[in-house]
Amino acid sequence: MKTLNYFFGALCAMTLATSCEKEDTFQKEVPMPEPKPATEYVGSMTVDQMDGTSFTKEGVKVSYELLDDTTMEIVMYGAKFAEAMPLELNMTISGVEYSKSDNGYTLSGDNIIPYAMGGPFEQYTITGLIGNINDEGMELDFTCGVFPVSFSGTTE
Repeated sequence: MKTLNYFFGALCAMTLATSCEKEDTFQKEVPMPEPKPATEYVGSMTVDQMDGTSFTKEGVKVSYELLDDTTMEIVMYGAKFAEAMPLELNMTISGVEYSKSDNGYTLSGDNIIPYAMGGPFEQYTITGLIGNINDEGMELDFTCGVFPVSFSGTTE
């Protein structure tokens, strides 16, 4: 009987050790998905009014989120494009192309329809977007409709 108990105990120990080993192996084989970086910058947005003047809005927040290996989404919070504009809006620019540079990302995009106030803003299609994101901050230049826009910001 004692031999049977020892045998049964040894069998249980081997089964437990084997099942733990398989669980560890399984966990190593299934990689965890990488988080999508999202970073926020605060700075100034300057809009050429196309009449020899420009309008600058301070305190504009801009964030980005990597969507995949080549595209990102940029969101501008509290954007205002002219002094007479009665409200500030949040504008989303999806499908911005990026490539990794030495210390950040190089951005580009053309013919991107931005979203604001719950829908597309086709009359303000983003063209000629170029920019950089690095340890020092974010720089963006693009045309929104017919208005050239620049943003320069740093992390908070």
